[in-house]
Amino acid sequence: MSQQAQNDFYPSEEEAAMDYAAAVNAEIRGTLCCRRRRGAIDEPYMQARPEKARQYGLKALNRALEGITGRRRCHICFGYAAVIHARAAGVFDSCRSCMGCCAMQISLETAQSNLDTKVLAELENKKIILGVINLTT
Repeated sequence: MSQQAQNDFYPSEEEAAMDYAAAVNAEIRGTLCCRRRRGAIDEPYMQARPEKARQYGLKALNRALEGITGRRRCHICFGYAAVIHARAAGVFDSCRSCMGCCAMQISLETAQSNLDTKVLAELENKKIILGVINLTT
């Protein structure tokens, strides 16, 4: 969310991201009280902004899922096929970043992003959910 918002308040993007993560955490907790114990986050910028992901993205993702029990899932989004035609070089970095994520399951679009699935071996501590439809074709 911090990548889509104008920041006129926080001294750094990281501080804004951490407060957004705390708000997402509260939202997940409120939603989970009413439903089955599952939390899922759709994360569109870990791969699009790999430098920022390395700086604070993983920290913010873990903050958003902090204290959530049950099945925690993160979808690493690679963009809408009709809009995003070229993929950033950070695709592989974003997968590696997920190793330190507290999510138990990682969802990845492998067909559309042309992800070399060899990198998935590095995520041996996660359950992998693969997107196998290339929406560009």
